[in-house]
This record gives sequence, structure tokens and C-alpha cells, in this order.
Amino acid sequence: MKTFVRLIALVVLIFVGKAVFNAINQPSAPTTSRPVERAAPTPAPNHPLAQADPPPPVTPPATQIDALAAELDKAKAEAVAAREKLETLKAAAMSKLAATPEYAAAKAAATQLEAKVKQLRGAESPELPQASHDWIAAKSMVTRREAAAMNAPELKAAAGAVAMTTRAVKAVETQISERKSRSLATPVSVAEPPHDDLTLFVSRFGPPDSESSSENETPRPLIVTRLLI
Repeated sequence: MKTFVRLIALVVLIFVGKAVFNAINQPSAPTTSRPVERAAPTPAPNHPLAQADPPPPVTPPATQIDALAAELDKAKAEAVAAREKLETLKAAAMSKLAATPEYAAAKAAATQLEAKVKQLRGAESPELPQASHDWIAAKSMVTRREAAAMNAPELKAAAGAVAMTTRAVKAVETQISERKSRSLATPVSVAEPPHDDLTLFVSRFGPPDSESSSENETPRPLIVTRLLI
């Protein structure tokens, strides 16, 4: 019985050893190598070769002043148009007022009393104080009616437009004066784009990870080389 058990164990060991041997000597599956992708280097802010995006083009002061001058001409034209509209509305309001019987009577009375006062002043008449009082009252009546006519909503709106356009003209004139003062005080330099190949390359692809140069080698080579990696 013991001999049979030993035989079984020996057979099992033989099969296990054969399986291990086959597993060790079996050729491994071929592996496909993939190129390692390298991320583009990020430019360091303080790197000597790093360069920021090119600045936006600077508008020369002369061009700015020319644009402001065109804006000033437009503002002046709007101010003139606003004043002309206001004067037209005033003339129409006065024509309409003059056609009313009340205003015509008050105007005529004021004119007659004015002539009477002038006549009494030359004669030094005792009626002068009363005549002067009546004349002032008649003139006040005329003035109140004219002020009421000029206080119409459309005239108020036109007067507001005149004030607004006048302020716009003064604002543009102030800007032009300030621009001229600054252009005379500090001339503006227009930034030029880089022209050398190295600066253009670094600005587009970023600074290198490492840099080596033969400039300080001993002995110094006849041709100095610079390697960027």
C-alpha cells in the first residue's frame, strides 16, 4: 500500500514539474512599443528666453487726436443744430403769443406808458412817479406772459438738448487738450515684433528644458555652439 501511494505522488510531481517547465520556456507574446508623447514645455515666467504674447498695437497719439477731432466736429454740428432748433421754437412761440389779444393789449399799454414817462421826465411833472409805477407794472405783465410762453415743454426739451450738446463739445475739447499735453510730455514708443529666429521659436514653442553652450569651454572652440533641449 505504501508503495502505491509513493508511486502516485511521483507521477503527480512529474506532471507538476513538466507544467512548470513548459510555462517557463513558453515564448512571451510580442509587445508593441508606443512612442512616449512628450507634452509641450510650458514657458517659465522668469526664464531669460521666455517671451510673453506680443503686446497689442499702440495707437499713435496723432491718430488718437485725429479721431477726437472728428468727434469734436460731430459734437459741434449737433450743438449748432440744437441751438437752431431752440431759436426756431422760440420764434414760433413768440409769434403765437403776439397773436393773442391779451398780450397785444399789455404790450401796447407798456409802450404807451413808456412814452409818457419819457415825456414827463423832460417836463419834471408831478405825475411822473405814478406814471413810472404804471409803466413798471405794464412791463411786468408783458414779461410774465413771455416767460410763460418760453416755459413750454418743447422749449424746455430743446434748451436741455442745447446744454447737453454744449457739455459734449467741452468734454471732447478737454480730451484733445490732455492728449496733446501727454504726447508732448512723454513720447509713446511703438513696440516692434521680434526678428531673430531664436526669439520667434521660443515665443511659439516655449523655453527649452535644458541649455548648454561651448562658450566657456577650455580651450574655447573656434565656433561656439549653443544646444537647446
